[in-house]
Amino acid sequence: MRSKGKSLLTRAETTVVALVRDEERFEAVIAPAPPEAQGSHELRYLWNRRPFISRVFQRSTFDTLIASVKALQDELTGRGWHVVVRNV
Repeated sequence: MRSKGKSLLTRAETTVVALVRDEERFEAVIAPAPPEAQGSHELRYLWNRRPFISRVFQRSTFDTLIASVKALQDELTGRGWHVVVRNV
C-alpha cells in the first residue's frame, strides 16, 4: 500500500515516525506480524527503544492506522517533541 508516494508495508521493519525530547525517544515502527498473529502487520510503539504497545493489523486498515500515528505525532510535537524521522 502506498502513502504519499512511499511504500511502507514491506517485509522489513519500517520506522514510521521517530521523535525526541531531551533524552527521551519515541518511535512508531511497522513490521511483519508474527506467524501466529491474526493480522498481516504489527505497529509497535517504542519508548527509548523499548516496546511498550503493539497492535496487529490487516493491510486493509493501514490508512486508518497511519492517521492515528499522525495524530499522536501532532500531539507530541505540540508538547515540544521534535521529529527526527518521518515516513508518513
